[in-house]
Amino acid sequence: MEEYNGIRSAREKRRNAKQSCSPSSSPGPVAPQTRPRDELGLVPAEVQHEVTVAGSGLPGAEEVRNANWSEVASLKSPVDPSLAEACQDLGAGERGAILLAKSLQADVVLLDE
Repeated sequence: MEEYNGIRSAREKRRNAKQSCSPSSSPGPVAPQTRPRDELGLVPAEVQHEVTVAGSGLPGAEEVRNANWSEVASLKSPVDPSLAEACQDLGAGERGAILLAKSLQADVVLLDE
């Protein structure tokens, strides 16, 4: 149930963001381009699903689905059980982002919570 509430909460935030944005703030279409992997934002599958599937039709869903600045990434090392336990009360997206960052030894993690 907590995971569902987290998804619903994310949807409400995106709806509110849409209502507060003016039409002139949209950057318009972006030309596709290829970027080196070290310039991409790596996104866990849980976040990709939350935004593009569970959030389908909400502001930003289509842009994330077609983004040329991100790549869905998988864990590169086994999950530390103590870290997984510490993250158990987080939403699937936040948990996935933290575990992915740890497995990749990332310098930076962006979370919306």
